[in-house]
Amino acid sequence: ILTTGITSKKMFESSKILNKKFIINIGSFKNKKKNKSLKKNYNNILVLPEGFLSETNILLDYVKKISKINKNFNFIFRLHPLISLKDISNDFRNYKNILFSSNKSLATDMLKCEFVFYRGSSAVFECIFNKIHPVYIDNNDGINVDPLFFVKKTSKLNSKNSFKSLDVFLRNEKKKFYKISDAVDKFYSKSN
Repeated sequence: ILTTGITSKKMFESSKILNKKFIINIGSFKNKKKNKSLKKNYNNILVLPEGFLSETNILLDYVKKISKINKNFNFIFRLHPLISLKDISNDFRNYKNILFSSNKSLATDMLKCEFVFYRGSSAVFECIFNKIHPVYIDNNDGINVDPLFFVKKTSKLNSKNSFKSLDVFLRNEKKKFYKISDAVDKFYSKSN
């Protein structure tokens, strides 16, 4: 059994029916760290919806709600390739701080942002490897689609609440980044 990291290797090793010598951690090509010393823009938040219109709308509705209260932040939506701008409502004229990315590469968008709002997007791993702090937007419907399910303490916002002091929240949550990053490094180890 080949695993992508230490975490999954330990999960398989805890099985009583598997022989440990046949469980090998080969790592993952996802663990590619870039932009180590790059200074990110604190006031730019990357928003990464999944390829479902319903998921896109959850993030869009939430960002619309908080963007009017938190005007010092820019929310940069990077739509999933399966969703086009035509698929979503276009009533953004009153939201000057909601922007839609036209960049072809995620790397270009990551250069601008210090935080990422996400739900089920696996692109959050690439963001973490590039020192972008992840914030899960919980829809409070009892369904957890967080790909960081294995991290004990993540940063979460509830989509039902409008958040008045996003700045204070983000400054406090940023302290968790190294624990989140460490857990992700163990989930997707460097390939060997």
